Amino acid sequence: MLPEAELGGFLLSFARVGAWSVAAPLISENVVPRRVRAMFAAGAALPIAGIATAGETGDLLSRLPIEVVFGLGLGFASRAAMAAVEAGGQIIGMQLGLGFAGGFDPMAREESLPTRRLAFALAALTFLELHGLERTFSVLATAPAYASLAHAPLEGLVEITHQVLVGGLSLAAPLVVAGLVANLTMAFASRAAPSLNVFSVMLALFMAVGLLVLVLTAPGFVGSLQRIAEEAIQAPELLSR
Repeated sequence: MLPEAELGGFLLSFARVGAWSVAAPLISENVVPRRVRAMFAAGAALPIAGIATAGETGDLLSRLPIEVVFGLGLGFASRAAMAAVEAGGQIIGMQLGLGFAGGFDPMAREESLPTRRLAFALAALTFLELHGLERTFSVLATAPAYASLAHAPLEGLVEITHQVLVGGLSLAAPLVVAGLVANLTMAFASRAAPSLNVFSVMLALFMAVGLLVLVLTAPGFVGSLQRIAEEAIQAPELLSR
């Protein structure tokens, strides 16, 4: 039977890792069963239980909510940074005129375009390639919860979340500009030739221009994905300082 202090440390670590797994990128997705998250949290809590050794029962009860908030904050910080990719993918799909191809995404629990799901899949692979889960979990395992809460982590979360739209627009900026140029072109064409059926050629034009722009700007798109994935990895580190 575990001593009371070690058992308390395990419970605190389990609360921290469990809360983190609810909000962190990839592991928090609906495709990951809750049992798997619980088993992961229990297994990961064992080696880090020593950093959260509890004293008396009253100390355990007072620290448990703090550990939950701390884990949720670190997980949400990474997930919020990754949300910029989803926003960018959604904007790209709208610019390409793929609104008709939208469908219910069980992971996001809302209507989602194929470009959004594809962009997030690429960002997730980039996140894993940069050892995102390992690096964010190392912060989770070593950072003291009290230091972070004392420095008002809500300010850090606000700073991270307000970058979502900026990051999404940076991904979709070439398509937004190309869409504006294509719209202006079609406007002048319809003005010069009123008999032209604009709607019959607009979708094909947008698709052709959009695909060409995506091919030409692919290196910049990949660089933006890497930057956002790196921000998702660094977000817990900034929040825990």
